[in-house]
Amino acid sequence: MAEIVLGGIYPPLPTFFDTDDALDIATYQHHIARLAESGITGYVVMGSNGEAVHLSSDERAVVIEAARSAAGNEALIIAGCGEQSTRTTIYNCEQAARTGANVALVLPPFYYKSRMDTQTLLAHYRAVAESSPLPVVIYNMPGNTAGIDLDAGTIITLAEHPNIIGVKDSAGNLAKLAQIVAATTVGAEQQRAFSVFAGSAGYLLPALVV
Repeated sequence: MAEIVLGGIYPPLPTFFDTDDALDIATYQHHIARLAESGITGYVVMGSNGEAVHLSSDERAVVIEAARSAAGNEALIIAGCGEQSTRTTIYNCEQAARTGANVALVLPPFYYKSRMDTQTLLAHYRAVAESSPLPVVIYNMPGNTAGIDLDAGTIITLAEHPNIIGVKDSAGNLAKLAQIVAATTVGAEQQRAFSVFAGSAGYLLPALVV
């Protein structure tokens, strides 16, 4: 697998529906074509804006395929793959790879929140990263995961895995972002790139100075 180094802007795509609640692929692809004119690097599909939790597995595949078709071969596609079990998350990563995604975006499981201690979360992400055909980006979104907020230490530890290449953090904690960036910057002790993304437009500008 060729190394993927992330950088640039990746807008999270909404999923479009018609009046019968069926996927509106034509509008979806038109939206991608319009965004492409701005010179963005790639797209995030099947994330929170993409309403992945409302879609069947088959519908997710259709949306990722449609994104790849509209975006062409050069744009990077980051696909949401997180689920409540490790095995289903791995399945989603495999499906995303088959349908044209470049990177898997993985939320922590949260239904059994009281059992999601640090060691459990580390084991989950490592198992996913070991089996995923795509490189993994950690998705920290406490507002949508029953308040589970991956701390800097957990993310820095996971950054050591060769198939975990970044984090999208939507918690809005700039101090935590700075800590992660400082610990994962390429240098004498860090030999490969680990990308840190501010996952919310509300703090994008201040995050750029971290």
